[in-house]
Amino acid sequence: MPLYYISYLHGSELYASSLLTVFLAAGAIGTLGGGILSDRYGSKRIMLWSILPISLLLYLFKITAGFEVFVILALTSALLSCAFSSTLVLAQQMMPGNIAIASGLTIGLSVGLGAMGVVALGKIADLWSMPVVFDVLAFLPLLGFMLTLYVTEPEKHSNYITVKT
Repeated sequence: MPLYYISYLHGSELYASSLLTVFLAAGAIGTLGGGILSDRYGSKRIMLWSILPISLLLYLFKITAGFEVFVILALTSALLSCAFSSTLVLAQQMMPGNIAIASGLTIGLSVGLGAMGVVALGKIADLWSMPVVFDVLAFLPLLGFMLTLYVTEPEKHSNYITVKT
């Protein structure tokens, strides 16, 4: 992100170094918020509503310069993390007797697929350009949104303890 900000958006090197900090801090807030909101409104609903605007935000990041980039990046990171924590909550609900396995599968699979995605996106950047990578990244949340429509939330089991927030 900092290199894209400097090379393609012609942003300041001083501000570029802060982009990653903003991204990570907003992600931490989104992770906490996603878990709380999933408990209150349901994981699928939070996943859908957090995934939906990400495509637009990634496209806006690609074409925006200045301070607005920080706002767009913070919103993108918070929503991505919100969707991730909702996915984790949903996996734990689907496997109530095996919460650790559900967590391990969810986190392990996402990190593994993310690593493969980084390699693929790097190849796309080498073959075409960084802006093309953001076009691909803007498309992926739409695919995730469509797939999430088919997810069914498990019914709450009465023999498990739930904590109200």
